[in-house]
Amino acid sequence: MILSRSNSDSFTSLILFQKIDPYVGAPFRLNEVISRARFDDIMQAIRYTNVDPPTNYIDRFHEVRQMQDIWNSHMEEEYDPSWISCLDESMIEWLNKWCPGWMCVPRKPHPFGNEYHSIADIDDGAPVMWRVELREGKDRPSEMGAKEHDEKGKTVGLMIR
Repeated sequence: MILSRSNSDSFTSLILFQKIDPYVGAPFRLNEVISRARFDDIMQAIRYTNVDPPTNYIDRFHEVRQMQDIWNSHMEEEYDPSWISCLDESMIEWLNKWCPGWMCVPRKPHPFGNEYHSIADIDDGAPVMWRVELREGKDRPSEMGAKEHDEKGKTVGLMIR
């Protein structure tokens, strides 16, 4: 599928404002720029990985695993954090409880969705997130085994990884 520049810009705008249906309930209409059918076609074609899924088990996180690994290795190569780092739990809001890794964490401002553990460098005043790890919970395939350094505990294992 080939995207023109205007289709690409329109599609990106739709993704950023996905809580509002820009074809029905938004104060602006995108029908003049990109059709709903074209938007749906693009959504069906988008992939977050170029690695084939495992064939001997189901990995519900397959499509985001490579993206997360590439982010972490890029930050490891390109960013040198200071001596002060902050470990945090972040929520990515999802209202569909059938998405992989969906959790309800009542203490969070947005309690429904996927939880990430992240490490940020906070020495220069503006935090820079330099490591992320999706909390897979019960949806992590048992065939993948435990994550490296998990025997040292969740927090220590994350910091060492």
